[in-house]
Amino acid sequence: MLGPEVHIDYLTKKVRGYTERNHDVDLAYVAGGTVLVAGEVKMTGSPPYLRRSYVQKERKTQSDLDKRLKEVKFTAVDLKLYHTPNEVIVKILSSDGDLLSATLPLWWDEWVKASIPGFYSFWASRLASGQLKNGKVVNADNPDLLLEKFDRLRKYNNAVGVFMFKEENDRYVPVEVENIKKAKSDDR
Repeated sequence: MLGPEVHIDYLTKKVRGYTERNHDVDLAYVAGGTVLVAGEVKMTGSPPYLRRSYVQKERKTQSDLDKRLKEVKFTAVDLKLYHTPNEVIVKILSSDGDLLSATLPLWWDEWVKASIPGFYSFWASRLASGQLKNGKVVNADNPDLLLEKFDRLRKYNNAVGVFMFKEENDRYVPVEVENIKKAKSDDR
């Protein structure tokens, strides 16, 4: 229960940012006209499927991931710039008028953590298994590279959730981090 002091204005998906009038996010919690929590849910990768008269080939998670990551980074920063009160920014950057840290990662990390809205992204990624050509697998997703990219997204989001899965014997099965690291060490 929220208690009597908490007043929810509305839950919405369209929220104003600093440069964009409307961000269409998947999750937004708004109170008193301020977006307190926002987030995106993304699905990447697709299996081959019949499309009209031909079979559409499998789509890798990596195919348009960089573009989608940039969109999520921009949305998070644009919302934080618009909704974070100046007093919070001043508090992050100074203590009694002294700059706490002039080095980018330290003040940036503090700003992302303390600014509002808290921005969260959740990703489900179907890993492409690729095709066998000349005895080698080609066009398969690289789980290590994907994890690295999602990890870097944490510099812009308060948290990032990732669920990777692949097809085995006509079933979807989760890909565990331990298996990714094991596969990488087996390649050496």
